[in-house]
Amino acid sequence: QAIDQAMTRKNPRLRLLGYMLTMYNRQLGIHKAYEKLLREQYQDLVMENVFPLATAFKEAVTRRKPIIEDRLWAR
Repeated sequence: QAIDQAMTRKNPRLRLLGYMLTMYNRQLGIHKAYEKLLREQYQDLVMENVFPLATAFKEAVTRRKPIIEDRLWAR
């Protein structure tokens, strides 16, 4: 709905390029299942590359700090 609203109301020239899998963990069965479902449903609209959840991001969130500050602290 949000995509449809953006394309029709906010910017009628906006076009969907595709879907990107982010925060992906290949070791989790649920992530594999969702990837399979998305690729079956949206086919070529799902981008080939997936982007994993960065460990640095998780650690920074746990410490409630921006990543750059947390990485400097970890040295």
